[in-house]
Amino acid sequence: MTLMSPLRLKALVRKGERPTDVTLRKEMISTITQVSDRVLRFVISTPNPDRENDTIALDGWDLINFRRNPVVLWGHEQSCLPVGKATWIEIDDGALKADVEFVPGDWPHIGDKAEAVLRCCQNGFLAATSVGFRPLDYDIANDRDDGEGWCPPMDFKRQELLEFSIVTVPANAEALIEFNDLLAPGPTGLPLADVDADARAAQEAVEKEQRLRVERIRRAHRHTLMLATSA
Repeated sequence: MTLMSPLRLKALVRKGERPTDVTLRKEMISTITQVSDRVLRFVISTPNPDRENDTIALDGWDLINFRRNPVVLWGHEQSCLPVGKATWIEIDDGALKADVEFVPGDWPHIGDKAEAVLRCCQNGFLAATSVGFRPLDYDIANDRDDGEGWCPPMDFKRQELLEFSIVTVPANAEALIEFNDLLAPGPTGLPLADVDADARAAQEAVEKEQRLRVERIRRAHRHTLMLATSA
């Protein structure tokens, strides 16, 4: 399944395409509450428009496969061991919430990182989550779309949760995906830059900001882990 930035998806939708065999990521500032010593409850999605003016329908979440493998990652590091597991995930009080049990700190390989993330969340150094999901049914939000540009607001009506992560910075999906993802072959078999000159212009307009975001996130990640391990 291809990891795709919301920017690229929106450009394809504006061209009349509806790819579904892709993974998107959406971040938000989370409300965190302590459930027990090593269990925290996170708000991971709400139906409110996000910073990209997109909405994700609460009643559209498919959680079946996620519940079979409820891993919680640090920063979408899929090649690394998880920092925790979701012991409970439900729609509750107008939001998608999950209880995360963190890996014990004395476990080899991943224990130190899990302990660092747990302490950062408990002490306010981390407060953002990111859902990785497969969009199944979605469309341009006509009530919020002005009909201009290549980044229309979207309404996601049905979506499958694949995983979720604890992250440093919210609303950074395009930054976490390196900018060359925008030029990678997509469902059409062609780079997006070859599909339309306007789409290429939109990509170039955000290139500098995307690269700056990547560097800021990397610096924040390193700084957060340094703070936690020195605590």
